Amino acid sequence: MSSLNVNERVIDPTSVRKSYRSIQITTKQPAFLTELNLFNTKDKQTLDAIKHIWKDNEIALLEDVFTYESQSTSDVKSRYFVLTGQNEDFARIRPSAILGIVKTTAKGKGHTEVDYVRVNPFYVYNNPYSDLQNVGKTMMEAIHNKFSAEKLTACVPKNIIPFFKKIGWKVSKMTEDTQSVMMEFGKVLKTGIMK
Repeated sequence: MSSLNVNERVIDPTSVRKSYRSIQITTKQPAFLTELNLFNTKDKQTLDAIKHIWKDNEIALLEDVFTYESQSTSDVKSRYFVLTGQNEDFARIRPSAILGIVKTTAKGKGHTEVDYVRVNPFYVYNNPYSDLQNVGKTMMEAIHNKFSAEKLTACVPKNIIPFFKKIGWKVSKMTEDTQSVMMEFGKVLKTGIMK
């Protein structure tokens, strides 16, 4: 198991909007993009706990967790990032504080693909009981910052295309199954034109 440098664990300090609906006030709540280390037993437990806390059997997070044990660090191409509301003790990420998760895969030099994006079901945009807003947007902006020097792509189900377009992605091609499209992150210029 490799050691974990807690100072390097926080990749991007950011914030999400917190809404106090009863008094119609919105403030910023700190959030942090951190990377999980699948060679770390605690981080594996965190991924497993997310699946149970979110009560979502479709989470495809644990598919390759146990294959990591037989690989060296240099062989691993997939990386897991979480946006957490936790603001201390990053040596152990509390599953209950995770706002969302992103899985990426290195596709070659200078190219990373986003394989999986999931916001904690309690904080999705259409949950009327959620007090946090823009969790998915904030998480993806942090991923853009992390991979700003690379080509960033994603295979996106058609029902999520509007969200990705809203945060600066563009359709690059249709997939063979026609149920999803390949999208690429394009930097939005002040004129609104993608480059």
